Amino acid sequence: MYKERKDVPVRDEMIERVVMKSISLLLLSLFIVTSCSQPKLDPNYIRVEDNLSIEDFLTMVTKVTGNEIIREEKIDGQINFIAHNPILKSELIPLVNAVVDRKEMTLIKIGKHKYKVVKPSSVIVCTFEDIFPKDERPVTVVYLLDKLDEKMVQRKIKPLLSKNAKVVYSELKNTLTVTASSKSLNLITMLIDKLK
Repeated sequence: MYKERKDVPVRDEMIERVVMKSISLLLLSLFIVTSCSQPKLDPNYIRVEDNLSIEDFLTMVTKVTGNEIIREEKIDGQINFIAHNPILKSELIPLVNAVVDRKEMTLIKIGKHKYKVVKPSSVIVCTFEDIFPKDERPVTVVYLLDKLDEKMVQRKIKPLLSKNAKVVYSELKNTLTVTASSKSLNLITMLIDKLK
């Protein structure tokens, strides 16, 4: 009637192996996912005691992020900061910026992993001439429209304007103020003269 099967223990062992392999794969994939996410700092590591000097804070951030923070002069002052949650490394540079901003200074990036704390008065990035070629420099001109219809003039000059150009109409004086490149303004001036 009932025949005893000898392969049942073998089948149980196979099921146990499959389950163990599945658990191992699940743990391995969980480890890979967590290790690939952005590293968080230990909240005890970033916890700062009361009255930590700003200089010590900048040194700590330099060590943690691997970014060099150069100072023109010693920055006096103390900070009180306690992290209740882990802080991402990417949040430390904006935090430094907020700290030096309170001292009326600015953090500027001067290299891939290099920052410098400077006073805003010493920051001159470039001149106006460095930004725009001569015929692309923005210039503002006010056109007296006389009896011309403002909407018609704006429709006509629109194709001549770049996306950065600005046009403002003053109904009180019937003028059109245009800020655009000198090249565009020369064409607009000729067009408005023809329309008059």
